[in-house]
Amino acid sequence: MVWLEGLLLAVAAVLLLTAAGRLRHVDGRIRTAAVALRRSGAVWGELRAIVRLRQQVDDLQRVAEYTVDAGTATVQKIHQGIAGIPFGVLESIPATRGAARVVRQTHDLIAGAVYGSIRGVNRVVGRAAREAIRTPPTDRRDDGAGDEAD
Repeated sequence: MVWLEGLLLAVAAVLLLTAAGRLRHVDGRIRTAAVALRRSGAVWGELRAIVRLRQQVDDLQRVAEYTVDAGTATVQKIHQGIAGIPFGVLESIPATRGAARVVRQTHDLIAGAVYGSIRGVNRVVGRAAREAIRTPPTDRRDDGAGDEAD
């Protein structure tokens, strides 16, 4: 019967050593998973920060575009008001009325084209800026042309 106890003790020792080895293996895998989770959490935090930053830049771009548009409209109205004074005086004099009207029309046409161009360029630049903000830059390592050491 002593030999049976010895055999059972030996089997128990083998099972215990096997379990300890498996436990070390599982512990290593858990540590690896924990490192990967921490790394993923850091990446997630960075991505959230990038999204917030892009939104802030997008908001600032929209404010800048609106400011340029509103500023241009204001300057145009002031310009028309100031230019209207001498044209009004010249148009009130019968001898200069005809020429003053032609000059005013030419002036208003040119001024309208200039201010319209400023607004148009502002819209095009604004559209391009919004597209650039929304389109993430490509990582050169993603195109297969990265360094071999990466």
